[in-house]
Amino acid sequence: MTFDLLTIIFIYPTCVQFCCGLEKRTNRVESETEFNELLQLYTNSVSLPHSGSAVVWLGCWTIPVITGSPVKTDEMERAFGPPLSEDELMSTPVFGKSAPDAPTSEGNDIIELPNKNAYVNQKWPNPKEIPYVIDSTFDSKGRNAIGYAMNQYHKNTCIRFVPRTNQKDYIHIRKIDSTGWSCYSLGLGYNRGRGAHVVGLTPSCYASQAGTIMHELMHRVGFGHEHTRPDRDTYIEVIWDQITQEWRPQYEIATKSSLILSYDYGSVMHYPLGNEMKTKKSYTGIRIGQRNGLSGPDVQKLNKMYC
Repeated sequence: MTFDLLTIIFIYPTCVQFCCGLEKRTNRVESETEFNELLQLYTNSVSLPHSGSAVVWLGCWTIPVITGSPVKTDEMERAFGPPLSEDELMSTPVFGKSAPDAPTSEGNDIIELPNKNAYVNQKWPNPKEIPYVIDSTFDSKGRNAIGYAMNQYHKNTCIRFVPRTNQKDYIHIRKIDSTGWSCYSLGLGYNRGRGAHVVGLTPSCYASQAGTIMHELMHRVGFGHEHTRPDRDTYIEVIWDQITQEWRPQYEIATKSSLILSYDYGSVMHYPLGNEMKTKKSYTGIRIGQRNGLSGPDVQKLNKMYC
């Protein structure tokens, strides 16, 4: 295989864009299989020259060597921490005030993998035993916030997050080493045989509330954003001119998802209106985009789907 100068000029920024996006969104990949799935999605979404994804793959692993920014060994080899204790599950965290410039939504928090949007068909097989592991690098504030978020599911639904023993499929709550805002779910719901079903969190995700963790866990048990329901056009208008190309997937209708109960402006799964949406129906006493916790309808939907 030979490469001319134009190919190299094209491929280098493509690799940088992909690798930086992967670092931004997932911090590290769980396995070679996960990396290859994400790579295939990326190469399918851009027009590459004849050299194709093989060159992107090669570039993505050689660029860090050339630039002196190798993969973080401590993150690749990070151990899991102990399961959450009863005290951590029952804790009431103390949160700080959100910064004036803090994001009001999780941003691009669903990183889609192929055919991962039929939510009802992706229920965890046993809601009373959904295994999880948690990174060892979460401090006590992070562990208490995660415990509190999990306990809202335990108190209000039949769902139970339990420490993983030897289960093949499990939720991996991953600590993202960044001071920025990066909160995401790698895919939606349960995918048999996948292994780690990742939820990634930076400290900013739980600095001022635990609702973002509940939001990401609700993705992880199979729910998409409320404002992407198939019936959403009856309730909101999306102002596409105000949404960048990168964020558009977070507003597109999930055509393969199933409707469970009625639309909920107050759902923890709804983004705030911002400049991107406006309502078509009147509402009072509801904060659209709230992250205080699961709404009443959120709880009803979880119970209807699982219990």
